[in-house]
Amino acid sequence: DSTSFPSKRLFSIVESPKGILWIGSNEGLIRFDISTTKSKIFLARKNQDNSLADNYVGIVTADQVGNIWLTCDSGLTRFNTISFAAEYFQQSPFSNTIELGHVTDIINIGDILLITCNAGLLEINIKFKTDKLLFPTSAIQTAEHTPVFQRVMPFSNHQYAIGTNKGLLLIDEAANIISLAQNDVSDEKSISHNNILSLLKSND
Repeated sequence: DSTSFPSKRLFSIVESPKGILWIGSNEGLIRFDISTTKSKIFLARKNQDNSLADNYVGIVTADQVGNIWLTCDSGLTRFNTISFAAEYFQQSPFSNTIELGHVTDIINIGDILLITCNAGLLEINIKFKTDKLLFPTSAIQTAEHTPVFQRVMPFSNHQYAIGTNKGLLLIDEAANIISLAQNDVSDEKSISHNNILSLLKSND
């Protein structure tokens, strides 16, 4: 642990109440107190219960009940910001029916967490403690390739954009419409490349 801000590779950041920043890095989860400018690093520790599963923390987000959720190389972790205890999930956290595999993205919308993982697009309802697979990767899997869901962005009610390694997937859950936008060298209006690593919603 450290009381000075570490120099690491930083991947994502979220601010929780009382001015605390939680930062995902390649060497653990960092807690940074804005008021004191002091930091503490939480690491994976063998033979220690409730520590991180591993030290590669990619995406961090906060829920409505004071937990930090984070992605790591080996699954999904819920971190209690009071007790500093980590709980690791290889399956969907409430139903325990969905094998997550590698988790690539988490975003928070009120009581809902949206998660992209090997299984597909997962919805977790924190308030009612339920989870369900909204859209499986197998729905667009072909004999030639298996898609990797890398980022998710809701852009309307029950409509999602998912960045994959094979293009931009657009899902209208209510209308049951699925489309995959891909690069087409003969069409200058097509997307520039198929490996979508980040998504940002425009205000236009």
